[in-house]
Amino acid sequence: MSAENKISWYVVRTVPRFQIEFEVRHAIAQREHPAMVPFEEKWIQKRDGGWKERKFPLFAGYVFVGLRDKYEFLPLRAFINDLAERMGKVAPILGLIGPTGGQPARLTDEQVERYKQASAESSTEVNIHKALQIGSPIDVFRGPWGGRTSAVLEFTKKGVKGEIELFNSMHIVEFSMRDIRAA
Repeated sequence: MSAENKISWYVVRTVPRFQIEFEVRHAIAQREHPAMVPFEEKWIQKRDGGWKERKFPLFAGYVFVGLRDKYEFLPLRAFINDLAERMGKVAPILGLIGPTGGQPARLTDEQVERYKQASAESSTEVNIHKALQIGSPIDVFRGPWGGRTSAVLEFTKKGVKGEIELFNSMHIVEFSMRDIRAA
């Protein structure tokens, strides 16, 4: 790859609005520039008591963009901000990050590789109770089985299966993850 075609990665600052980083990344990608938002996936509780997985940016308010030349940024910012304003929204891109009055800061190759990994969609199954393993003791602290103890027999999509005494015999029951904790 020649020096003229080499992509340098810069840090773009966005307006402080919840999850705007993903919208800006999408808008930049539509203009055929590489962009990434390193994120982590967290489980959050919904109002109905259920749980869902949601992405949260590792660096709130920042998007990383790959440019062949720093001067490609100005027309890119103008296009995205003008489009947002025509739609009645606040212009989302504030500018490139760098020293005051100096050149915009570039990411190192090490940083780019690390952030690319954190930007990739994950298809791995996440155990939100990392302390739990097959055989681990658990306390059931709420729900229909609250006040009982058991051990993890199996992980399921909704929670874990464990064995409890019910009507003078042992039964395998599925517990919701929000109803248990490591004993």
